[in-house]
Amino acid sequence: MNEKVLLAVSGTLALLFAAGLYLLSAGQSVDGAAQGGTAISAETLRELMATDPKLKIVDVRTPEEFTGPLGHLPEARNIPLNTLSKHIDELNQPDQTLVLVCRTQNRSARGAMLLERSGISNVLYLQGGMTGWRQQ
Repeated sequence: MNEKVLLAVSGTLALLFAAGLYLLSAGQSVDGAAQGGTAISAETLRELMATDPKLKIVDVRTPEEFTGPLGHLPEARNIPLNTLSKHIDELNQPDQTLVLVCRTQNRSARGAMLLERSGISNVLYLQGGMTGWRQQ
């Protein structure tokens, strides 16, 4: 490799690394998915389901996924991510814990960020989504 090509590759790698650090610090994953809320494990969610009578579970997958092979959590309400913003007022209940669920956690993390930006602070999301839930 000649020196100019090596310098160009080094500069590009440094720029990509800096951009990744910026996105992570701005609440974004490197793949561009917005992150919000706090991830909780399936075990923690099971504990909340058993002890928190005001727990509200919102599954942000499509209706087909909600009723599909992975199924859904008991008492979960299906509000697809693309319609979540229309439900801000009804979801804004400061005295209840709100847990978002999707297939892998990407959409639920984006939904949590949307809700947080709308002023809802008590938002959690299931780490690993329904895929992780089924594995455990």
